[in-house]
Amino acid sequence: MGEAQTDRQSGCQLNVFVRNSAGQPVRARLLLIGTGLFSRTSETDNTGATTFVLLPEDDYRLIVRLANGKQAEERVSTRNGNCLQSETVRFGGSDELPSGSTVFVGDLRAPEKAKCIYRQGISQMHRQHWRDAQRLFERTVEIYPQFSAAYNALGIAASETEQFEAADTAFREAIRRRKNYSEAYLNFARSLIRQERPKEAALLMNELISFDKDNRTAITLLAECLFAQQNFDEVIGLVREVHLKHRAHDPAVHRYALEIYRQRGMKLEFEAESVVMAAELRTDR
Repeated sequence: MGEAQTDRQSGCQLNVFVRNSAGQPVRARLLLIGTGLFSRTSETDNTGATTFVLLPEDDYRLIVRLANGKQAEERVSTRNGNCLQSETVRFGGSDELPSGSTVFVGDLRAPEKAKCIYRQGISQMHRQHWRDAQRLFERTVEIYPQFSAAYNALGIAASETEQFEAADTAFREAIRRRKNYSEAYLNFARSLIRQERPKEAALLMNELISFDKDNRTAITLLAECLFAQQNFDEVIGLVREVHLKHRAHDPAVHRYALEIYRQRGMKLEFEAESVVMAAELRTDR
């Protein structure tokens, strides 16, 4: 009975990442249109991510809608052995740009020429001109090798052009030059997830949480990484811990526990987790 239930509930997975013109995460509502039985709607969390699981092998329409009414549509297929899919949906324009991050004193000491080139690079990022941005950030750190924000931005741009070795190096330099640089930790982890290196991303998030225990995005990314490694007991332990220790977290972390309970046929636990997630979604808006 247990084996038959597992086979029936197994299926494909679609990871969706929604980003603005600077490569930062965006909240959105999603609708997945296809045949068969599966959960068709979802919402991204503070990391701009969501996951559709237990999908039949099929061709799908993915509709992504922002709070301001902007909408995008993508075609996705899980056919022909492509059962594990990742899709990044991008929106341009200033409406989705994040608020500015904390200014680091060390970066303020950069010479004006370096700051000017850095600002040019940020402008190119906003236009999604990733290669041009990458070259400008490389020039910035040549002029001022202590510019932590420029290394972080360089990591984002290099990751977007899939120059992952350069991205890894840039993120490490950003973290080395600026202690407890939460934004660089998060961007590095997102890049590692894109590279399908969830174990390394999880180690980063554990390190970040060690000095920023209530970083909601880090907790969600950690849950995602543990889920990707099929460390299901650790996922459930993490979800329980955030409640036992009253730690700030996004309701989305419960999504991973829900899928584990669903796959294991744990109906009572699934229903209880659903109630908790629904309550948190109402209070989180």
